[in-house]
Amino acid sequence: MEPLEQIQRRWPEIATQLASARPGRTWGLTQTRVPTLRVGEINITSCYDREREAALQASRVPEGAEEVWVYGVALGDIQRALLSRPELKRLQVVIMSLAVVRKALEVTAHAWLEDPRVTLHHGAGVDVHEPFACAPASVWTAERACQSLRDRLLTALAAPMIEAFEAQQAEAITRALAMNAERLATDSDVETLKGRHAGSDCYVIAAGPTFDEVVEWLRPRAAEGVVVAVNTAVAPLLRQGIVPNYVVAVDPAEALVAHFQGLSRPGALADVPLVYPPGLHPRVLAAWPGTFVKANLAVPVYRELCPDDPKGVLFASGTVTHAAVDLGVWMGARRVCLVAADFCFPHTRSHALGVTTSTPVSGPKIFITDGGGRSVPSTLNLVGYRDELVRYVGRTGGVEFVRVGRRGAAMEGVEFVEGAP
Repeated sequence: MEPLEQIQRRWPEIATQLASARPGRTWGLTQTRVPTLRVGEINITSCYDREREAALQASRVPEGAEEVWVYGVALGDIQRALLSRPELKRLQVVIMSLAVVRKALEVTAHAWLEDPRVTLHHGAGVDVHEPFACAPASVWTAERACQSLRDRLLTALAAPMIEAFEAQQAEAITRALAMNAERLATDSDVETLKGRHAGSDCYVIAAGPTFDEVVEWLRPRAAEGVVVAVNTAVAPLLRQGIVPNYVVAVDPAEALVAHFQGLSRPGALADVPLVYPPGLHPRVLAAWPGTFVKANLAVPVYRELCPDDPKGVLFASGTVTHAAVDLGVWMGARRVCLVAADFCFPHTRSHALGVTTSTPVSGPKIFITDGGGRSVPSTLNLVGYRDELVRYVGRTGGVEFVRVGRRGAAMEGVEFVEGAP
């Protein structure tokens, strides 16, 4: 029986979807030692040893597991590897792209579809279940409806690396705390800024690639509202003659010092507070030409090392933009407007032109949807930061959140300002 007929018999709704699916990119079999399906520039499986690759991916699932989820159909190798385990009772297989699966069904046999332990799902609306294995290329080729699932899968797979990175950051923060002790004893607490700008319009300025497109829109409004800039946005703002009211920096890396060196108008920042956590690198603090306000961050390392000082706590979940947004809310803004907070790479650049760390973007990326419905490249960490901010907006009442820069990543619950770029 043909694979599509097998699916028609057991999962008629999915078979109907597959029958109408068409790939939007080139595809075909590779001319390699082990032929595989190539979709665009991605090989769906190994082209050298598919069985060994499948065994490696299946090894993520502990022996003895009775129910396992597999994300991505690929050419069925992982499914066969797991179904060879006699203890397995249920195998939940999730389609990440109907179009890719349609082509996979055409190029090879899929006898595993006949196994009564298998249940087939479409990934839209499916969550990540443990234990699981995944066909990596199938995750990277996820269709738009499955992109949220793709991002959660990649986060789960990256968990060990993220934990190791956080441990390194904790060490850097611990060292900085000792070196910053004298400053921390005298600097003002962000608690003193609570409600200071009640009822204001707050403009949170990031340094995404859309900065140059939106700066003219921002210019007349910056004089009327409260401007909170992240550290990367200070230099491009000054070059445009815009002086922020507050600057926020949170990353403990010494490399941040570059953002405060060679500023075009450092004297204009003499009275501008840098809002910073206790673990900011001392050289970054030394490079700032203005005043200082300390703030705690709602992350485990600061809850452990600085439970009581500073007293004011700002939201942060991986990016300084979070803390900058929360500072605006903390100060009583009625409306927070995100400017150049792109969470993706429009124009294939990492940052606005002129930012020290601005570079052309190349290499494998995940694709998300921008404010105009177009596909745009991004990375797992940026998508995670975007999603954490969406959750923050969802639980924060009494404040209107808007944004400018339609080439930035779409954000649920954050509308674009009418008439803005």
